[in-house]
Amino acid sequence: MLVPVQGGIENIQRRNRMIFMQQAGLASVELPNVYIFNISPNVFPNRVGAGKSYTIPACPKGKAYSDPIIVPALILSEIDHADGGNNMGVVMNPAENSIVPMGDEDRKVIGVVNDIIGTDSTTPADGEFTTNLEWLGVFATRNETPTDVELAEARARLKHHMELIYAKGADKVQQGESIPMLDRPVYNEAAEFLGRNTFWGNTEHAKANCPECGENIIAGAKFCKHCRQAIDPTSIALRAKQIAQAATQLAQEPAAAAALPVVSPVNEARVEASAEPSVDASQPATQQQGRGGNRRS
Repeated sequence: MLVPVQGGIENIQRRNRMIFMQQAGLASVELPNVYIFNISPNVFPNRVGAGKSYTIPACPKGKAYSDPIIVPALILSEIDHADGGNNMGVVMNPAENSIVPMGDEDRKVIGVVNDIIGTDSTTPADGEFTTNLEWLGVFATRNETPTDVELAEARARLKHHMELIYAKGADKVQQGESIPMLDRPVYNEAAEFLGRNTFWGNTEHAKANCPECGENIIAGAKFCKHCRQAIDPTSIALRAKQIAQAATQLAQEPAAAAALPVVSPVNEARVEASAEPSVDASQPATQQQGRGGNRRS
């Protein structure tokens, strides 16, 4: 059922005045800003936070980081009370994640910056399909100019992500998997970032030797198509540990066998002979036979 809106333009103007008055009040208070920077050459459009859309600019070639997106420490947004009078409430959103007391318990409130970057999104961990831009070169800071430490941490995360994507691409190519054309630039970008030959558009891939069988494989691959072994560092270390344990066990077996008593064939024959019933050689043969065979006719 439709609810009639009373007041029309007057209520709309009153709603606008409410948020503008609160914004004016915030402007009179000195609050820190949060700055979002990007060190990658990619643009990230349509990033939403507190009901607003943001575009994170790319890092210009030859520079260490992009121009920042400036996010105030507190951002106001409107919420519809749905009271039929077109009355809108105002919500105060923190720029960064925070713990806010609500009643008898403390609750985590997702910050606007965290929404924009995606640190608390559905897939925040590093991976092929991460929705967290921290793995793609984006970071936030309260410093108007990022520090060397912040830049180094951002580069380390980006490199970790690119190595993961490159390894995935190398495995797919190594196993002859068909890659859709739309997905290929993702793997090529990782190769270019790491200074390696791209997977598509260049047939001269960087080569390496499989640590298990020694055959030629694509550098960075984590699976060998020749020996059918996983060759990532964890799998290699696990197999080396198993081989060392098996070698130790084999080395202990001769020592255990040497501790057992030795039985020679001669001693074994004597033991068997001593087990047979003894016969008294001093008695005549006729007495050794049964009495029934000694009766005369």
